[in-house]
Amino acid sequence: MTSELSREDETYKYIFKKLSVRFFRRLGYDAESIKFKNVELVPLAPDNRYMDIFIEVDGKYNSNVELQSSPVYDSKMEDMYKYRIYSQSEDSMPFKTCVFATYNPKHGIDNLELDGDINFHPDFYYIKNQSAEEVLNVIEHKVTNRIPLLDTDAIDLILLPDMKHDWDIKKLLEHSSGLLVNTVIEDTDFHLDLIDCQKKMLQRFLKVADRIEVENMLNFKAEDYGLEPNVTGIEEEINLAYLDGEREGFDDAKLEDARNLLELGVDEEIISKATGLDLDKIRSLR
Repeated sequence: MTSELSREDETYKYIFKKLSVRFFRRLGYDAESIKFKNVELVPLAPDNRYMDIFIEVDGKYNSNVELQSSPVYDSKMEDMYKYRIYSQSEDSMPFKTCVFATYNPKHGIDNLELDGDINFHPDFYYIKNQSAEEVLNVIEHKVTNRIPLLDTDAIDLILLPDMKHDWDIKKLLEHSSGLLVNTVIEDTDFHLDLIDCQKKMLQRFLKVADRIEVENMLNFKAEDYGLEPNVTGIEEEINLAYLDGEREGFDDAKLEDARNLLELGVDEEIISKATGLDLDKIRSLR
C-alpha cells in the first residue's frame, strides 16, 4: 500500500506542477494564477520529505494540496505540525487545504483541530467518484466531430486510470493515449504537457515492455505540428524526449526543427506555425 501510494504521490506532484493552474481549477477552484512555493523556506520546517504541494493563489491566499491525505486520514503528528507551520508562514495570508485522493475519503475526517486554536476543513476531491465511461463518451464524441476539448475534458483524459472503470488497464491507457494524440487541443504547449503527463501515468501503471508499446502512440508526426500531410515528405516522428522533466533545450529543439524544414524547402509561414517561432527568427537561420 505504501509503495503504491508513493508512486501515486510522485505522479500527481509531477502532473500538478506540469499543468499548474489548469489542474488547480480542475479541483474546483477559481484561480487565475498560482505560484509554487519553496516549502524549505517556511520557518522551522527543515524536514520536508513528506511535503506535497504548497502554493500561493492569485496572491490572495496560500493552499496546501495534500495528495492521498495522510495527515487528514491518519492524523500523523509530524504532518499536523507542518500544517500549523504552513498556516503561520511569513506572509500571513489566509490558508486553505485541499485533499486530492484516489481512495476512499470517508476513512478521514472533515475537521482537524490543532492545539485548540487552528481548525482545518479540507476540501476533498475524490477521483473515484467519476465514471471513466462517462468521461470517455464525452471525449470520443468531441474527437470524432473535431470539437476542441475543454481543459476539464483534457485533464480528465489523463486521470482516467484512477476513475471508476472495469477496463483492463493497458487497454484503457492505449485507448486514452490514442484519443489524446488525435484530439483537438488549441493550445499546443498544453497538448504537449498533457502528453508528458500521460507518459508519467504509463510509467506508474505499466511494465517497461507494455509502456514502450503504448508510448509509441504518443509521438507526434510532422502534420500534427500544422504541416500538410504528404506535402513536405516528412513522415518521421518528431522527437519529444526533451519533455522528460523540465523543458530544458526546448528552444534549441525548435530551432533545429526549423533548420531541417528550411533545408527541405518548407514554406516559412508553415514552419512558423509548426514550431511557434516568428518569421524573423526563421529567416535568420538561412
